[in-house]
Amino acid sequence: MASNTWTHFAATYDQATSTLKLFTNGVLATTRTVDAGGNSINSQAIRRSTLPLVFGNQSPANDPAIAAAGAMDEIRIWTRALSASEVAAEYRCGSVADSSLQGWWSFDDGSASDKSGRGNNGFLMA
Repeated sequence: MASNTWTHFAATYDQATSTLKLFTNGVLATTRTVDAGGNSINSQAIRRSTLPLVFGNQSPANDPAIAAAGAMDEIRIWTRALSASEVAAEYRCGSVADSSLQGWWSFDDGSASDKSGRGNNGFLMA
């Protein structure tokens, strides 16, 4: 990726087809049916947990090698896999805001307030 340039990343997972799709700047980059270790996804459900959701790295001091380099903006999470055309629309103008939107953090006001209306507020750490 180019330095000093925003890049839009999106990932969708369809449990029914065991398909993970990764998009860059609104375009499908890859489709996978295996996890990072090469094991079949096999219709695995996304695990639910009471642990906090962390974007970037929970503490760069714990392992600086895995800290996110750069900035994040406009993070959104849905309860369903968006279609390729919906991902492209998100890339162009962030327009998919239906009832499946579970969290939306713009960070525009310097906070991790959830703009989806679901109250999934967080906090920022340096």
